[in-house]
Amino acid sequence: MNNASLELGGTNWAEKDASLLGYTVSDDSGRFFPQEFTFSRGSNLAATRIGKTGLIEKGRENLLLQSNQFNTSPWSLYNGTLTSGQSGYDGSSDAWVLDKSGSDGRIFQNVSFSGVTTFSIYAKPNTNSWMRLYFDTIGVSAFFDLANGVKGSFYGAGLIDLKIESVGTDGWYRCSVLMNGSGSSCRVYTAEANSTSATSGSIYIQDAQLELGLAASPYIPTTTTTAQAGVLENTPRLNYTTGVANPYLLLEPQRTNTYRSSEWIPNLDADLSQEVSDINSPIKNTPFLKITKNTSGLSRQTLYTSTNGDIDTCSVFAKKGSTGGNQIYFADSHYGSSTMNASFDLDTGDWFVTPSGTALVDYGFEDFGNGMYRIWVAGRTMDSANIDPTRWRSPALFLDNGQLSVGEYIYITGLQTERNASYPTSYIPTYRVSATRGQDACIKTSYPDLSSQQELTLYAEFNYEKSGRVIAIGNGTTSTRFFASYGSDKQMYMYLNIGGTLAFFLTSSNNVLSDGKNKVAVKIKSGESLLYLNGAEIFNNTSTFTLSGFQNVYIGTSEYGSTNDTQKIDSSLIFYNALSAAELATLTTI
Repeated sequence: MNNASLELGGTNWAEKDASLLGYTVSDDSGRFFPQEFTFSRGSNLAATRIGKTGLIEKGRENLLLQSNQFNTSPWSLYNGTLTSGQSGYDGSSDAWVLDKSGSDGRIFQNVSFSGVTTFSIYAKPNTNSWMRLYFDTIGVSAFFDLANGVKGSFYGAGLIDLKIESVGTDGWYRCSVLMNGSGSSCRVYTAEANSTSATSGSIYIQDAQLELGLAASPYIPTTTTTAQAGVLENTPRLNYTTGVANPYLLLEPQRTNTYRSSEWIPNLDADLSQEVSDINSPIKNTPFLKITKNTSGLSRQTLYTSTNGDIDTCSVFAKKGSTGGNQIYFADSHYGSSTMNASFDLDTGDWFVTPSGTALVDYGFEDFGNGMYRIWVAGRTMDSANIDPTRWRSPALFLDNGQLSVGEYIYITGLQTERNASYPTSYIPTYRVSATRGQDACIKTSYPDLSSQQELTLYAEFNYEKSGRVIAIGNGTTSTRFFASYGSDKQMYMYLNIGGTLAFFLTSSNNVLSDGKNKVAVKIKSGESLLYLNGAEIFNNTSTFTLSGFQNVYIGTSEYGSTNDTQKIDSSLIFYNALSAAELATLTTI
């Protein structure tokens, strides 16, 4: 099989910037040269993936400019001086001395931010041992004692939490302020004990960051523009499974999380309180929220205003809290349990009772280990203008006396509501507005020598999900394309069209996919085309044709841009020759 023109998957998945690398064989010597597959899903940080550590990784962005050039615009200096070239927390000489020459000496940067946001900066005592951070418009203020590593006084309705964390052994701390609301600038003061009134004194500072989310993530340096890291809009989503060394390629349809603040609950029920816990969730750099029941009675968190005719999916990450009442309970807050009743027991890691109700479409959960789960339900919804007591009128997460008694608590995060969706997709973080993750696309255009081939073999190893393309080639139109796909009926489908002329079309043929891993291989050759699935021949076609016009390769993606369901591709191969039936059987045997 040294004729493989493309090899993806297993140990051959490799990332390069915003591309995925495949490999072209140049000749029989086996020399490989990379071919880059480009990815796209829009221009935001809405996508996530499961990394090697098993945690869900997000995209991140430092919203500050010149994040460690404090003497450079848009930073401004008031009543003070700055001295660069100081020994930093990271062993560099990139730290600064901020020395004030009058009351309220500070640096500041005017920057607009909104939603759940964290500001962080590294600091160390010099002649002063206190620092103040202040944020205009949102009105949040926080003092930090850098000599003892403790919080000072603080205020502000938008304040969620403060953190001061020791960094190394040289007296450095990373100080963070977690906020919810809108701000217009970030200020850093050298201070005294809960005061900035003195006219002299200095501290060391380094590496400032302003980012969406509930925690300070690893520092991202910036210059004249903001900078991003993590899972970005064009990053291949290589998901890892617990206990499996090699990742699979995850491709999903466009989805929107309409729950507008997925990691900090806005307008929390008055019977409940929330705080940032010290327990990490399955989402990297995201702590669980600790939700405590404070008064007796009905407590619920409405997830969204439903719309008639939709099938919508709601999900949440959760972990057991106190000893009692550890249930996640989805229900209809208007019609009650007969419409929707789904209660998950975090003590046992299973459903408390089997979910039921006239609106229920589907349900499930995913175990993330260490007592952490993602629980989801899908239901048919309605609105008040279209009364239907069999549908889910007001989807809500209940934390009333049936789940939590007064003083008891539970851990949750990552609330998600996906409209017009009958199953959940990967986590889409939101911070004050809904967020849309665009459809994933994995494409190599103008693939080398593809248009000159008169015989091909295509192979893919994948996990059965809902329906969609596995592997395809074409020219970006419906008139010249080949695809191998599968439907929700667990049947393989195959189609070859050349210049508008149909060469062959495989519809349902009683070939049943396995619930887990499947292997499929297709030989495309005039007069002897074959399809093998999991070691068995399921299609043999003798149609004659001349291949022409094929230019592009598509992995887990429609060959003309339509939306697919979720795809999990373990590996793919394209051979520039027609393999024998025996080779196809060997290649696809599980």
